[in-house]
Amino acid sequence: MKIKLRPKVKYHSKESRVKKFNIEALQDPKARVAFQQRLQVNLQNKTPNHLVEENWNQLKETIITACEETIGRKKRKHEDWFDDNDEALKELIDQKRKAFISSQNDPKSATKRESFKKCKAAVQRTARTLKNQWWRHKSREIQQLADVNDTRGFFKATKEIYGPSTHAQAPLKSKDGATILKSNTEIGDRWREHFDDHLNHKATIDKSILDMIPKEAKDYSLARIPSLEEVKMAITAMKNNKAAGPDGIPAEIYKLGVSHLIVLTFLINATRNL
Repeated sequence: MKIKLRPKVKYHSKESRVKKFNIEALQDPKARVAFQQRLQVNLQNKTPNHLVEENWNQLKETIITACEETIGRKKRKHEDWFDDNDEALKELIDQKRKAFISSQNDPKSATKRESFKKCKAAVQRTARTLKNQWWRHKSREIQQLADVNDTRGFFKATKEIYGPSTHAQAPLKSKDGATILKSNTEIGDRWREHFDDHLNHKATIDKSILDMIPKEAKDYSLARIPSLEEVKMAITAMKNNKAAGPDGIPAEIYKLGVSHLIVLTFLINATRNL
C-alpha cells in the first residue's frame, strides 16, 4: 500500500495592492501634454479652504483622477514560455486532439492509436524544445542586464518571469514562550514589546554634562516659509523610478506641471499655522 504525505497548506490573507500608474506612457509627448492639461482643468474646479487635510485629499484625488484618465494603471505582466509559442503549440495540440477523437471512435484500429501516440509525442517533444529555448533566451537577457549593472532592468525582468514576491506574516512566541501568536495584531504588539524592552531605556547621563556641550547658534532661515521655486527645486531633485509613498503618486507625476505645485506649496505653508 502506497501512502502519500502532503504538508498542510498555509493560507495567508493578502492585502489588496493598488496598481501602479503607467509612468512609461509619459515618455510620449502627447500623453504628457494630455496629463498636464487634464490636471490643470481638474484643479480649476477646486477651491482651497482653511482645512489642510481636506485640501490635501482634494489635491491627491485630483492628481490620481488625472492620471487614471490619461496614462492609466499598469497591467500586471507575468511572462511564461508558452506565451511566445502559442501558435506553434496550438497547431500540434489540434492535431493531437483530432487523432485522439479518431482513435476513440475506432478503438480497434491500431493505425489510429499509433497516429495518436505520434501526435502526443510530437506535442511533448516540441513543448520541451520551445520551453528550453525560451529559458535560455531569458537567461541570456537577464545575465546581460546583470553584466551592465542595470539593477532596475534586472529585477524587472526577473519579476516578469516569477511574479511579485509574497510576504507572509510569520508567527511568534509570546514573551514567556508559552503561547504562539498568530494574528497580525498580536504579532505587532509582541514586536513593539520587544523593541521597547531593548531600546527604550531611561537615560542615565548627568544633565550637567549635557549643559557643557557647546550650542550652535539658531538658524532662523530654516523656519522660513518655502517659496514655489524652492518646492519646484525639491521636487525636481527627487529620483525617478522609485516607489511611491502612501498616496501612490510617484515623483514623475509631481514633476509635470506647475498648477498642482502651487497648491502643494500652499498646503506646505498652511501647515505652519497649525
